[in-house]
Amino acid sequence: MVANTDPIFVVSANLAEVTFVNADGTTPKDLVSAAADGTKILGISATSDDTSAVNLQLFIHDGSVGYLVGTVLVPTLSGTDGVVAAVALIDKDSVALPWLDADGEFFIPTGYKIQVAPLAAVTAAKTVTVVCLAGDY
Repeated sequence: MVANTDPIFVVSANLAEVTFVNADGTTPKDLVSAAADGTKILGISATSDDTSAVNLQLFIHDGSVGYLVGTVLVPTLSGTDGVVAAVALIDKDSVALPWLDADGEFFIPTGYKIQVAPLAAVTAAKTVTVVCLAGDY
């Protein structure tokens, strides 16, 4: 198989976000879908004003099935109270996601998407927001 010998670069930035409230339950939401030539996921972070810690599940969906690839704990009030930092869901030092590349980034091919879902419903009147920074090819 011949390797690509020409460097390719990101064509456009892709910033995506989803918010979970109590009524959303534990149903996965689409966070970002791959562009026509694929997408590089550069970072995914979460904030929460929930008074309980939230476990967020990360799925890679191939167009037919969503595959759970890890669960990350988002502590109480992460990124919303000025004391507890927002949580990097993908991080090169992640214990929850040991399959990540050395730089903590990964690629998704055309037809794939990233989904997230809380393991348990968010507390009533509280929110958890997940933001993804990606680059489309």
